[in-house]
Amino acid sequence: MNPKETYDGALPSGNSLMAYDLVRLYQLTEKKEYNELAKKQLAFMSAQAQRYPSGYSMFLTAKLIYDAPPPHITVVTKENTDLTELKERLPLLANISVTSESKNYPLINGRTTYYVCRNEHCLPPSDTLEL
Repeated sequence: MNPKETYDGALPSGNSLMAYDLVRLYQLTEKKEYNELAKKQLAFMSAQAQRYPSGYSMFLTAKLIYDAPPPHITVVTKENTDLTELKERLPLLANISVTSESKNYPLINGRTTYYVCRNEHCLPPSDTLEL
């Protein structure tokens, strides 16, 4: 028998990291197979974490971003030099896609434009980023 650790000690357990990675993969790619795997891993770990929640901090982070996903931001850049500034302004866990101007994603006022969606509801495009 080769048991797999679930408890997050000084280092997160492999099971907690797997839950986190599956959640992020699903949020970034929107592939259903990652969602199914994430649900199964979260269900397995939830049963473990109910007994001692403070010992499962990495898992609880994965559960939090699954239940309350960060915004998805599509950034349409005017110039590639805008990317350096973007790194400092965007939220830490936001799901970010960077693209150039197209028919589906036009620039607003000729400036870098942000398309922000949260929980499948999108805000109007803006040339300023305010979350």
